[in-house]
Amino acid sequence: GGRPLVELRLATHPGTLVAFNGDKLWHAITPLGEHEERVSLTLEYVTDPSMSTMKRLFSNLKDSFAYFGLKTVFTGRVRAAR
Repeated sequence: GGRPLVELRLATHPGTLVAFNGDKLWHAITPLGEHEERVSLTLEYVTDPSMSTMKRLFSNLKDSFAYFGLKTVFTGRVRAAR
């Protein structure tokens, strides 16, 4: 059941902000070209303020693994910019 899968591709230009809302979202960022810079920010809005400490810890770890990878989560080292 549920809604059909929709694929959307956006052509962006310098200074573009893309915002999306959803809990079943797959997204990717294309590789940078030579001498290009990018700022990519993520935000999670938790709508259940009664989330238990263990659920909050699990949510934070899940996001850390997804965004930074297993090695970074445990070593605390973020790869330096090229």
